[in-house]
Amino acid sequence: MTIKGGIQLKMFPVRISTLLLFSFFLLTFEAKAGVSQILTVFPTNNTPAYKSGTCTNTEVFTNSGSAWAVTIPEEEVFASRMKHNQDNSPSRSWELRIGKAGQIYSLRSSFGEAMNPQCRIPKWEYGMTNDVHPMIISNFAPWMESIYQCTMQRDFIDGEVPSGLNTNTDIHQSGIYLCTDDFSDTNSGWMIAWRLTNNMPFYSPYLAVCSEVDDTNHCRAFVTWAQQAHQPTYLQSQVMIYTKYRDVGGGILEVTYVVYNYGTNKYKSVGAPYGSLRLTTFPYHYYGDTNGVLIEEPGPAIPAVTNFLMRKTGGWSVSSQTHTNTGLSLGLVFGKDQHHGAGWMDGLSSVYSVTCVTSGNQNCETTWRNQRNTMVYMKTKVDSGNCFFYRYYFVFGTQTMVTNQIMAGNLVSNVDYGPLTFTDTYNTITWYTNKTTGALQTNNPNNEATFVKTCYAHPVSNNPPVKPVFYIKDVESNKYYIVTNAYKISQFPYDGRTEYLGLLGYEMP
Repeated sequence: MTIKGGIQLKMFPVRISTLLLFSFFLLTFEAKAGVSQILTVFPTNNTPAYKSGTCTNTEVFTNSGSAWAVTIPEEEVFASRMKHNQDNSPSRSWELRIGKAGQIYSLRSSFGEAMNPQCRIPKWEYGMTNDVHPMIISNFAPWMESIYQCTMQRDFIDGEVPSGLNTNTDIHQSGIYLCTDDFSDTNSGWMIAWRLTNNMPFYSPYLAVCSEVDDTNHCRAFVTWAQQAHQPTYLQSQVMIYTKYRDVGGGILEVTYVVYNYGTNKYKSVGAPYGSLRLTTFPYHYYGDTNGVLIEEPGPAIPAVTNFLMRKTGGWSVSSQTHTNTGLSLGLVFGKDQHHGAGWMDGLSSVYSVTCVTSGNQNCETTWRNQRNTMVYMKTKVDSGNCFFYRYYFVFGTQTMVTNQIMAGNLVSNVDYGPLTFTDTYNTITWYTNKTTGALQTNNPNNEATFVKTCYAHPVSNNPPVKPVFYIKDVESNKYYIVTNAYKISQFPYDGRTEYLGLLGYEMP
């Protein structure tokens, strides 16, 4: 349900109870004024205001029309759609489909579908043998890995991993893998059973969503409780990821991530964006130098990973259908690592990473991996209690159009990243329940409501870190709770026992 110019929690209405504060109340649109404060975390920038064309935004599902390798219906991942129509220029028009974790799962323009078809190839095709249900293989990571999303990487410490559990500690905005990378039953029998029982993936819960489409703002924003991608794991997920998509106009799409680490883990890298494109859509890949000249990279016959130091490039790349200047293209403006050497970086250079994955039977576009990974790894420290943001751009058009837009719009300079510190302890949300209707609201006219809780709107800097305040549902008992521990009902977020319904703000010390 879209509110023009407004912000909502994930689900309305809902009856909620907490163990300590109150019994039951309804959560209605009366609360939207308070929730609107939660998504005002994104830093301002100098990108030109809305240029030209029209933008629409909807939560009504329509099929993308793209060919996918997975058997899961596309409707299972769909959350919303943004569409830009550029007058008299189809190549600069685009359609963005956003998944239930805030990830980009489909990106279409006159070139067709940009995202890869989600095909996974079982390891026995490389000489290994495993007895695994074929549905598990085809749906190993449906719109979870090879799409555009934000990720975080943490090194594990020798000896800290309990026996039999995964040593990979990546946080993925999109959600969790279906099973272990080798499709083995050894560590993921529970995952296979869960998948076959529920017949749907577990996407990281999004807890609030904003839609603004008016004369000056064409954007959509989410906040997601991001998950440990590799399960089972000894770590809990303690990262919030905010994502904002903004239609700048003229074939330019702006993406901003804000991550907040409220746990004790320390992260060494942020993948922003982390994803891959469809090789059959874009056989050719170039990176731009500082003078606006496109330099072609080797094609899919060379699958080795190529890492470019961002500060030694022009800060952008182009994926294209043809060699010619008129080839339909998608530009990615990732910046030049302009803050390299800052104290909050980890001392390494941030990289733009490219590799092609071509395994499988190439008789059609959905029977092989069909992907060129195009990823940015920001080598930054995100310690306990820290926030970090990164802003980048997609540009649509022909090769010439994309290059000109990037250079003329000075988009490389508008890319930015760095730590965020919120000190606005005055920016709070106070929640009440209406004495007559039981509705949750953020005001109390005429003393008509009962006080429930006051929260910070933003993750205010504090030691120890402030914790998010979730509202959740116990599916088995049909009871609702307001908690700071998202694992209250179950230690396994994916087991179907907990429904994650919203974010009320952050706990005040």
